[in-house]
Amino acid sequence: MKRIKNLLLLTFVLTSSLTFAQQNTSAAASALTQKMKAYIGFNEALTPKVQEINEAFITKAAAVKNSPEARKEKMSDVKEADKERTAALKAIFSDEEFRKFQEFKKENRQELKKTVSKRKTEVPE
Repeated sequence: MKRIKNLLLLTFVLTSSLTFAQQNTSAAASALTQKMKAYIGFNEALTPKVQEINEAFITKAAAVKNSPEARKEKMSDVKEADKERTAALKAIFSDEEFRKFQEFKKENRQELKKTVSKRKTEVPE
């Protein structure tokens, strides 16, 4: 009887954590999609498609982050996932929207570099 209870508890914990992870992925994809929409200005009809593409990218990136691979391999895997996302977005965006998307990515990378650089220079207390 205790084994069954433990097994049920384990099953509950695992499904709860998977649901939580999925909700986090969806929330992150929604936030990214809304930020992209504000910057790029794509129409409402594209929002679900962009959301789906962003969810797939964030899911892949999270899987890579949690993998035991070396840092260089992880970076390569994330770049590959980004190429896939870029190709998918290029297929649905107009030329102008895609140009704005590329600007969006460039600005986000610059912000990320500043954040990483700032973290490296900060001295822990």
